[in-house]
Amino acid sequence: MNNHNKLLFRLPGADGLKTGYYRETGFNVVATAVKNDLRFIVVVLGSPKARTRDDVALEKFKKAFAQYKTVSVVKKGEEVNKEVILAEAKIGKVKGVAGADFLYPIPNDQKDTFKKEPVLAEKVKGEIKQGQKLGELVIKLDNQVVGKVDVVSPVNIPKANFFTILIRKLGINI
Repeated sequence: MNNHNKLLFRLPGADGLKTGYYRETGFNVVATAVKNDLRFIVVVLGSPKARTRDDVALEKFKKAFAQYKTVSVVKKGEEVNKEVILAEAKIGKVKGVAGADFLYPIPNDQKDTFKKEPVLAEKVKGEIKQGQKLGELVIKLDNQVVGKVDVVSPVNIPKANFFTILIRKLGINI
């Protein structure tokens, strides 16, 4: 079968999506492509020829990939600089880590001035499992929220014994 999406052969990283022709609208394409962790979707509607449709889509992809970059804002396992109090665990507090990577596209000429604000539970009770969610890391760009990443426990922390819990309730941190 002949593939009508010629962008798959003309553009490295092109991986789909749908071509079409309707008498009332002409030649159309919805195309996707990936380059350097950056994905774009281009839609071209109402072209008089399939070749023209493909040329317009190809030009849009080239322009978009030239104007944007992907910034790694958070890396999985990155330590969050805020502690969570563990009311009933063997140790009294722990610093969580990012549960996933967070990448974000920005224009090449824009500074990557991201702010990472941890929003964590004040106290967590009981045993802590590795990977257990402790809160979120809110990611902002120009004071606008652009994403969130779970903050998780980096290790298993068993529940403290009765004596340790009692001493902590009396206000003595151990």
